[in-house]
Amino acid sequence: MIDIAQLTEQSFRAIMGRIHVLLKMKGAVRLACGCLDMLINKRLAPIENDDWLSQAFVFRVWITVQDKAQEGNSVEDLKSLLDKLVKQLSKPLGKSATHAAQILLWKASESFYLQKKYDQSSIWCRIALHKVFDRSGELNHAKISRWVCQHVRSDIMAATDNNRRVLMCAIQVNDFGMAAETFNDMPEATQNAPLTRLLMFKVALRTEDEDLGE
Repeated sequence: MIDIAQLTEQSFRAIMGRIHVLLKMKGAVRLACGCLDMLINKRLAPIENDDWLSQAFVFRVWITVQDKAQEGNSVEDLKSLLDKLVKQLSKPLGKSATHAAQILLWKASESFYLQKKYDQSSIWCRIALHKVFDRSGELNHAKISRWVCQHVRSDIMAATDNNRRVLMCAIQVNDFGMAAETFNDMPEATQNAPLTRLLMFKVALRTEDEDLGE
């Protein structure tokens, strides 16, 4: 169906429906993801139908997040899809798809963070910072420390704070090189935000870096 069907609203819904059926079969999660990847890469990305692409993409992220406890290749497979999309699309994903996907990825990261699985939490945050989401802008990369310092967890906040959570996870596992790399990749406005500076001051204290502390 994915290879030969003429894409119409009816055929698109039929394909998505069959993929939903796959999810009900034991051990078929990766098969369902593979079908979605084929649908997105071969049929939807070339025509850039924002509505269909958004539905399929958010569904794909949702499946991966639901299967996150397996900690297999689900994250790597998703990153591979995002890498291909960046090359195929002439523009970033739409705002609605970006917002929904980043909420899902944020919640996956939060789940691992609360379990003190900081490496896993950081991985999911970095997925949410992928270039395919560039349309989200600086605002979506500027607020993670509000969650870290205040434990605010609204859906709107969930879509925005990935950079600083990566920074916080790096501090938790004493990966100060990753902390510095993350800080350097932040927009200047985010670097200068008081909560970001607080986190980097913690790095300075733990590394005894007087210049950074100043």
